[in-house]
Parts: sequence; structure tokens; C-alpha cells
Amino acid sequence: QVLPGAVLTPLWDNLEVPQKERKRYAQMVPAKRLGTGRDIANAVLYLASDEASFVTGTSLIVDGGFCVAQNRETVMLTTQQVEQFNTRGYTVCPCFLSAAQVDALLAETARATQGHTLAEHDAERMEMEPEQAPEGTAVRRLYEPCSYYDVFEQLSEGEMLLDCVAQLFGPNLLLHYSNLNMKPAEVGSVVEWHQDLSYYPLTNTDSLAVLFYLADTDAENGALQLLPNRHRDPLLGHSQDGFFQGRLIEEVDISEADLATGPAGTAIFMHGMT
Repeated sequence: QVLPGAVLTPLWDNLEVPQKERKRYAQMVPAKRLGTGRDIANAVLYLASDEASFVTGTSLIVDGGFCVAQNRETVMLTTQQVEQFNTRGYTVCPCFLSAAQVDALLAETARATQGHTLAEHDAERMEMEPEQAPEGTAVRRLYEPCSYYDVFEQLSEGEMLLDCVAQLFGPNLLLHYSNLNMKPAEVGSVVEWHQDLSYYPLTNTDSLAVLFYLADTDAENGALQLLPNRHRDPLLGHSQDGFFQGRLIEEVDISEADLATGPAGTAIFMHGMT
């Protein structure tokens, strides 16, 4: 039997599926597109042909690799992704996390933030958005989720992630710290242009951040912007009059910035100097 994945048919138009949703589905498929009727027809023709005379008692999945991606236990960066990281200072991996992993991380986040307000919250574990009423519940970030919460710790220590980082920097790895940034709608604080390495007490520039999207992310809801090809140059200025500003104080051409969009589960490997 033939088991098709998401295939573009007139039904998509009849159901008025938005182009944004179609693009999101396509990004979740390793082949980076939706199937066509011809893809399925070719699979049927193959099974009906003499070339498949020894194929029996099995199913042929025609889904562009979707099922493999959702159920994989290991993921490695492709040669192209490693090359992009080395040349541009970052690489984007759509669907790095499965839907089940994303759901588990969101559920743990909801448990960790439940019941906290601006007036009463655990300041050691979280930061609240400042521009809200005392009873407001908008959280700006969770501190060190990979230290406090098991599901985040398992992600940070999992072979799937560490093997990918090792492809970029080798096997001698050290976790520096972790944050979970919320970016709540309407009250979210602005994050100025900066290089992560400026915040760290590190002299070794072999440093990166792995950012995970836990929601579908595009230009409308705060997708990360990156200035490529900066990781080979000296660190830009982030201090003024002897005081650290937490942002670039030098002029940069942000028209060169790349927008890193992706569906929930996307991972972005970003050099500390990017």
C-alpha cells in the first residue's frame, strides 16, 4: 500500500488553507515542499510495475521524509549547514525538535510560570515584564531552565543536540548558561542589536547559542535577525564612557540582516560573535 503525506490537491483550496499555513507545513518536511498528485502516482506506478516484483508485505511512505523527521532519534547537521555556520556565523535547522518535544517544553514552561505576578514572583528563577500592573503575569524570561527543569535539562544534555554542536566546535563542550525568552505580545521588551559574546566573561571565541523556537515564528511575531559574516572580525563596541551598555554603540548596516524564520521546533545555531 502507498501511504501519502501532505499532498497539494484542490481540497486545500476548497478548505481555504492560507498560504502561510501551507508554507509552515512545507517547512516541516525535509524535502521542503508539499507533495503533488504526480508524486503519489509515480509511487503507485512503481508498485504496479515489474521493477517492484519483489516488493511485498510492506508500505511505501511518500511524505518527503516527514515521518522520519518526526520520529528520529538522531539528527546531524548537513554539510551545507556546517558550511553556512562557518561562513555566515549561523545556520537554521527547521523541525529540529519534534512536535512532542515542543509540547513538553511548553507544558513545563506553563507549570514554571503559573501563579507568578510582577508583585510576587521568584526573582531567582524569572524576570517579569516591567511595564505591567502589579498583578500582571507577563514573564520576560526564565533564568537557567536547563538547570531547574528536567525536560530542559534533558534537551541540553541530549546526544542529538550535543552531536550537532560537536560538528561545529569539536567534542570538548561546556554549557555556560541557559535562558527562556518569552516575548509576550504588546508588552514585550525591546532587545537591542548586540553580540552575545560581549556579555560573557569568555576569551575563547568558540562560543555559540542554540536558540529554539517553541512557536511558529516569522517577521510578524519577533523572528530573530542576524548580521552575517561578523564572527571572524573583532568584537564590536558595547561600552560607552567605561560602562557596558548591553547593545552595539557602533553604527551597523542592518539592511544586511538576515531574518531567521521557522516553524515551532526550529533550532538556530548562532556564533557568539554574530
